[in-house]
Amino acid sequence: MGAPQPHAFAELQSREKRNGTQQKVKLADLQIDPLTGMKKHANLTRAEIKTLPDNNTHMYEGGCV
Repeated sequence: MGAPQPHAFAELQSREKRNGTQQKVKLADLQIDPLTGMKKHANLTRAEIKTLPDNNTHMYEGGCV
């Protein structure tokens, strides 16, 4: 058995780095999907509230927007 080839080691490092990056992208996608749904829901709710008359409509105003 000879010494490990330098290019083989570099290729292994490259694969590990790529796999780590792919995992980070998948995690980011998993975090983005629910937030996109929440944003859509908030925009639809805002649009519905704007259609209500201002004079007699009682609504709860939450602290976080």
